[in-house]
Amino acid sequence: MKKHDQDFMKRQNRLTVFQIIKNEQPISRAVIAKQTGMSPTTVSRIVSELTEEGYVHETEEQASAGRGRKSSLIRLLDTAVISIGVELDRHQANIGFIDVQGNVLCSGSFSRSSDETADVTVTRIAETIEELIAECDIDRRRVVGIGVGLPGIIDVDAGIVNFSVQLGWKNVGLAQRLKELTGLQAVVDNELKVKALAEQLKGSAYGSNRTVLLGFGNGVGSALILEGRYTAG
Repeated sequence: MKKHDQDFMKRQNRLTVFQIIKNEQPISRAVIAKQTGMSPTTVSRIVSELTEEGYVHETEEQASAGRGRKSSLIRLLDTAVISIGVELDRHQANIGFIDVQGNVLCSGSFSRSSDETADVTVTRIAETIEELIAECDIDRRRVVGIGVGLPGIIDVDAGIVNFSVQLGWKNVGLAQRLKELTGLQAVVDNELKVKALAEQLKGSAYGSNRTVLLGFGNGVGSALILEGRYTAG
């Protein structure tokens, strides 16, 4: 096997272990090995790496490993991975730092005029992010990226706001501009789509395969999640 293939497998194994800990914590190494088919040695190595890097920790909780033996349980540190959420509308921008469990660690907002240009707004978003990092003592190394929700037609793959009536924007390369200003990866999508996703993952629609969200504000819109597929109108 080529080295790059081995490196790819190591990254995939690491991601798999991380996701299992995140979703099923507290959990033992033995259970992770059983679920993944990895050897106990491989799982222990990955867990040790994640522990040294500050992503997980062993708790005082213990689970029976059979025949009277006990094994320590592993939990994810909530602040191991931090993401930034930006809600942008005609008159206001809301910014929040969220931990891996969906808890808001820090937040801020600013008002904007309806005729404010895209570049001015994006610059202010970047400045507010930097201010919050300093004020709330956020470990920048843990911040994985920025997610932006705003009204309009979005090219998600390119990170471009094709058209937004509410903001008066057309063909704005929002994701790339945010990356240039903050050094962080950014993803942009329609605000109702991301709100519907949030409700499905953490809110009143948790566990549902069919979610409909209606939005009433400066305009009227809707978002539909059907068997994992998202549409907005």
